[in-house]
Amino acid sequence: EPRFPLQVESEPELLAFHYAGADMPGEAIGYWLKAAGRSASRSAYREALGQLGFGRALLGALEEDRERSKLALALEVERAFALLATKGMAAADTSEAFSTAHDYCMKLGDEAKEAYVRVSWALAASTNIRSEWPRAQEVTRELLSKAQRAEDVPSMMGAHRLLGFALFNSGDCLAGRSHMEQAVGLYSYEAHHKLAAVYGQDPGVGSIAILSWILFALGYPDQARANARAAVELAVRLAHSHSHAYALYYACV
Repeated sequence: EPRFPLQVESEPELLAFHYAGADMPGEAIGYWLKAAGRSASRSAYREALGQLGFGRALLGALEEDRERSKLALALEVERAFALLATKGMAAADTSEAFSTAHDYCMKLGDEAKEAYVRVSWALAASTNIRSEWPRAQEVTRELLSKAQRAEDVPSMMGAHRLLGFALFNSGDCLAGRSHMEQAVGLYSYEAHHKLAAVYGQDPGVGSIAILSWILFALGYPDQARANARAAVELAVRLAHSHSHAYALYYACV
């Protein structure tokens, strides 16, 4: 590796093959992960899935310990987001991959803290879209509890929003409204406007937009219209295209 640093950076899959051939599966998996990350950064998600498949095939050669679990989690997280990009949030494969990654997060505890929030958020969103309301509520209640204990405001916002959405779609509009209003109340443009780049969507815009639907369902059309306008105005202020499209969708349906 020290003799060929450029190849290490530009062709990690080559080292992965060599390490696998040398019966060094842990090192090989590390380089398959690196190769998949490079592919995903170029939006070559199908290529990334193939590389992750090679890495997953090597897990059986490792002893069942925490290091193996960490590698398995890393592979599953990358695989889940690659499936999200290629098959969509509602696909069974995508939901299954996020569920498996979530199980590894729970197994690893604090060692998987960073992955846990991303995975839980995506799993809750996936189960919401798939109309698996009990599972969505279970995941988001767990995320909300952990976020509250850690005083993690961005995670609390996301959990309140997803839980509110699941409750609303389950027919409990009042509980859904309560959680959505808590999500909106936690949002601050100054503190959280950069989160759109992290999650692909501004949490304030999303929460206010969904709240407009809940208010309309509860029989408050004027408040619903005011919230729909507020979501669009916030999206315009953010100059974030996806958030803007999301707000317009909720305003026009």
